[in-house]
Amino acid sequence: MTTARDTVEIKIEVTQDEDYGTVYVATSDELGLVTDGKTFETLLDHLREALDLCLKDAAELNITPKPCLNMVI
Repeated sequence: MTTARDTVEIKIEVTQDEDYGTVYVATSDELGLVTDGKTFETLLDHLREALDLCLKDAAELNITPKPCLNMVI
């Protein structure tokens, strides 16, 4: 049996869009997660919601129910 991972990496990027201005984007390949926000605070709110949904299936993803988050900006 494989040990469940206790850390998930989340990559955060800041982009400039001609139409929308500054956009903050968070992705996690491990979770298949992508979310964004016009401000960093909005991004964090969206990220919390997305993580709650993704981690409901943590066992299927071989991740502990409450993993540490390694955020790379």
